[in-house]
Amino acid sequence: MISNECPVWNYSNKFPDDTALIKGELGISYKDLSNRIDAAVLSLKGKGVKPGMKVGIISENSIQYIILIFALLRMGSLAVPINFRFRYPEIEEIISGIGIDLMISGIFTTELASSVIKNFDPEDVDTDKISDSRYRETEFIAKGGTIILTSGSTGVPKGVLISAENHFFSAAGSNLNIDLKTGDKWLLTLPLYHVGGMAILFRAFLAGATISLPYGKGKSICEEIEDGCITHVSMVSTQLVEYVSCLEGLNKTVPLVLKVILAGGSYIPEALILRALSLNVPVYKTYGLTEMSSQVTTTDKKVSRKSLSTSGSLLKYRDLLIGTGNEILVRGKTLSRGYIFEGKFIPIKTDEDGWFNTGDIGNIGESGDLFLSGRKDNMFISGGENVFPEEIESELLKIDNIVEAVIVSIEDEKYGNRPVAFISTGGKKISRNEIVKSLKIRLPGFKVPDRFYYLDSINGQVKRRRPFLRELAKLGKGLKLISD
Repeated sequence: MISNECPVWNYSNKFPDDTALIKGELGISYKDLSNRIDAAVLSLKGKGVKPGMKVGIISENSIQYIILIFALLRMGSLAVPINFRFRYPEIEEIISGIGIDLMISGIFTTELASSVIKNFDPEDVDTDKISDSRYRETEFIAKGGTIILTSGSTGVPKGVLISAENHFFSAAGSNLNIDLKTGDKWLLTLPLYHVGGMAILFRAFLAGATISLPYGKGKSICEEIEDGCITHVSMVSTQLVEYVSCLEGLNKTVPLVLKVILAGGSYIPEALILRALSLNVPVYKTYGLTEMSSQVTTTDKKVSRKSLSTSGSLLKYRDLLIGTGNEILVRGKTLSRGYIFEGKFIPIKTDEDGWFNTGDIGNIGESGDLFLSGRKDNMFISGGENVFPEEIESELLKIDNIVEAVIVSIEDEKYGNRPVAFISTGGKKISRNEIVKSLKIRLPGFKVPDRFYYLDSINGQVKRRRPFLRELAKLGKGLKLISD
């Protein structure tokens, strides 16, 4: 049963001395964390924060950040975590578009101070002054929430309004599928402005587990997991590549204490899963989306060679249906309330039966597991045939020396659209003939890209996103072509 009360406060009443947060040598008990949240509530009230306010936060993951989020939730406010890598013009656009009432940021202090919006540093929030009577909001899940930013079709960020109740049910369903208990440590590898990072907080606090924050720069992910005696980790594809490469490069084995690596956030290539399996990495695949407060399906045991393609089965408190054109439809207690865009609340669009169109394409196997094909908006038609970039990317990653691959489509007079590939080899040489020969063994000719460019020459992860690369491919300038 889901409690209405703050999970930190609730668990602190039962087991006050259990460890809630840890970073390096610093450990914070559930009682101490709950008291710090109480103090933050009082401090935020003194700074003018009120229920219903949209409060932006710009910060790297930290203990103070977690305290701020739960203090805002207890107050019935809406926490708006913002990517700390955004430039100030982007921050201005978000403040205006979301209608943020107040900012907590130590990064753009000068710029924000000159704007009409009030701003203060996260460290200015007092988390030490405890009131005589503990602050507690009994209807916690009915009032507070988060607004998680996601890119709209125009590139202008829009906010997905996720209630505390949505987060609760998302975590509760996840915890019924993957064992998580007191004493377990979940490494906070995902940023809190990502729904996957926020989900870690709720899963751990509902289970009474410990959230471990990375110690700091200079430590590899292998060292973070091994030195921290980590039992659970969430990773997107690029992080899993980093971890597997780290194990391979250092000739390390997976720590026995590590039970789960929850891999999701985007398409996970089978070639990467095979590399992980060869090292006995306990990968659990998951499919989810921000509008569903993170996970929708997840495997109930670590992936094997026989289950490479599955994204697992449906978690509790969610429903899933395969609709027209094999589009995945979802609904349930984790479905978000809607969007905040251009200063307005837009209720989430569903059909008369409450189904939300995800834009993802897939099918349900005989075992009841979900099998993803790709994004509906990524699919293109070449010579009358449907082409999913993810399929080609998966085959490219099976070729020796290719460690990253992105497929985009460009217009073609004869075929309508043709695939173009951007690949990374980690500095190793590869020829076009070698790539084409390998692909033609496993793919029909219309799926073999016309051109191959080196991805390594393009700096920055943001600039490697599909829309940006599509524009580069159209121009064909400033790119390093892979030749014979």
